[in-house]
Amino acid sequence: MKGFGAVSDGMMRELITNGNILGVMDAPTDTHINPASFDLSITKAYRLEYSILPKRGQSVKKLLEKARAKRVPLQDTTFEPEVTYCFKTSARILLPPGYYAHFNPKSSSGRDAWLIRTIIDGVDVYDALPSGMGEFVTPWLLARPTKMPIEMSPGETLAQARIFNKDTRFSAGELLHIHETEHEPFLLIDGKPIPWKKIRTFTSDRSVGVSLDLRPGTQI
Repeated sequence: MKGFGAVSDGMMRELITNGNILGVMDAPTDTHINPASFDLSITKAYRLEYSILPKRGQSVKKLLEKARAKRVPLQDTTFEPEVTYCFKTSARILLPPGYYAHFNPKSSSGRDAWLIRTIIDGVDVYDALPSGMGEFVTPWLLARPTKMPIEMSPGETLAQARIFNKDTRFSAGELLHIHETEHEPFLLIDGKPIPWKKIRTFTSDRSVGVSLDLRPGTQI
């Protein structure tokens, strides 16, 4: 009997065979499949003046148009340090009900000093593919070289996806119970608990959304 947690390489191959994951591999021996993740190949590149994150219901493509992103070729382009780029990947994902995914940079990306975040159409948080999307989505990578110029080629991989077959995170009700009953609430400012009504903002993947206004003179 299959357990709950991160999906193994064998289970990922089943998802690929069943048509839930497209554009990742052409043969069962493809090296893009790892023991508990699969790699995301890049196909297109855009240069940005600033970082982006979609709002709920907003597509990455529309956001790139709004940001006046400039298309650059993957080959014969030197990706400059401290410049933000957006890479489209070849993957298209439609997970079964109850499944969700998280994304993280590959270790090789860290060694090359890339800063990588993954964004998805209509998802207002980085590095997450919530359950229940209901349609195929393509991961895009926000990437910034931090130390040195880098050259890339089509098909290279900078990030990977990890899929989970059961949501084991706390629900909103469980978080509220912990916040109200634990000896020390889990969100405080200056040692004082933040009222739940001020923090019960949830992102697309059901995480608690926390932000700070850092403008001069702003009181929290």
